[in-house]
Amino acid sequence: MEQEVVMEQEGPPFVERFTIVQYEEAIMGRGILLWMLGIPLPIILLLAFFR
Repeated sequence: MEQEVVMEQEGPPFVERFTIVQYEEAIMGRGILLWMLGIPLPIILLLAFFR
């Protein structure tokens, strides 16, 4: 009889984990995009604080 060896992985193989810097850059980029689309700055700040 042959035994089958199953190797367990710690997580999904191709999942990118975001660092704090990448997360902050994504939020800033979203704010700049909303501002360019005409959303007022106070609304963008409220969205950033309560997200």
